[in-house]
Amino acid sequence: MNSHEKNFLHWFCFNFAKIIKSSNRFWHELQIEENNTRVVWFGFICIFIGIGLEAFMQIILIETSQYAVLHDANLVNDLSGILKMAPEKFSIYFNEQLLLLKKQNVLILFFLLFIAYFFLHLFASAVHFLLHVFGFVSAKVAKPYDATLHIICFSMAPIIIAGIPLIGSWIATIWVLILLTRGLSQIYKLTLFQSLMTVLIPAFAIKMMWSVALSTLALAMPNPYFERSLLSVLKKGLAYLF
Repeated sequence: MNSHEKNFLHWFCFNFAKIIKSSNRFWHELQIEENNTRVVWFGFICIFIGIGLEAFMQIILIETSQYAVLHDANLVNDLSGILKMAPEKFSIYFNEQLLLLKKQNVLILFFLLFIAYFFLHLFASAVHFLLHVFGFVSAKVAKPYDATLHIICFSMAPIIIAGIPLIGSWIATIWVLILLTRGLSQIYKLTLFQSLMTVLIPAFAIKMMWSVALSTLALAMPNPYFERSLLSVLKKGLAYLF
């Protein structure tokens, strides 16, 4: 099917279902189109939905855990006994850790548009750079940057399930890694080891830099603004609007 003969929603759903159903066939039939903004939008939407849902669900779990633990004296005593801490100190420590996680997820939601767009190009640029630095791409199979960008964007499809509590993020990460290695192997004719090296090095570096930046920003933000329940604030906001 010609991508120009379909509207974006049809094109998105068609390619999403195709790569999820059979990634090998998808990569084999993939046609690289230079300056195809639809491909970038595909990756952007998948990341936006997946990371956004994950951050929102994390906030809900944090607030639920915070209420459940800090309002149950027996549970506080049991947990503080395991950690060999006084119940009062445990409550303070537990609350501070949850607030830190909450601030990090609120920051993710706040910068979500920037994260989704910037990550795609940063990751694609890093992978494409390593392909040439490691000499994995010979002159005979050399592809333009758009080929690498296509692989990165379409491989983000499984990240939508990252919003599933507890296990979604792990499943999405492994699935994305599988799609990336298969895509690089078929498009650039690489071995599995070469594909993994090209993917894992920039992924780890970007993850570390982002974690440090996110933690630094979260620590710099005052706690009082995050002590109130985000869900209650949203309910009041929606009630005010509607």
